[in-house]
Amino acid sequence: MGTFGVFNSTSKDSATPAHGLNPCDWTRPEEEFYAVIARAKPIIQTVVARHRTDGRPLTWRLIHSIEGEVLTELNSSKDLQPAYINLIKHSGVFNYPVNDDPVDFGKSSAIACAFSMIYDVFHRVH
Repeated sequence: MGTFGVFNSTSKDSATPAHGLNPCDWTRPEEEFYAVIARAKPIIQTVVARHRTDGRPLTWRLIHSIEGEVLTELNSSKDLQPAYINLIKHSGVFNYPVNDDPVDFGKSSAIACAFSMIYDVFHRVH
């Protein structure tokens, strides 16, 4: 049957969380989300710094690539829940292009969290 949320429906005890943590020890959802953001910031800064030294502009292809590197790093940590990591990535709803055109969000007020953070760091003047 697979997983639903943080509970593993294929475990022997359907009330046992898939990650094995005690639910009483969980932080509030917004704290978990902000923990993901806090962990993502230095990762984004490191990855963006590496790409900025290449002298390339921030293209749609590059922002997708940077996002992938950041998500891979976040998902490798054992203390962050994947459900909260997924909240910062882009969804297929916005249908962002994957090409070599410069990133332009236009007048959009709905931008994926990771994309917004990457864009800000990439264009920050040091």
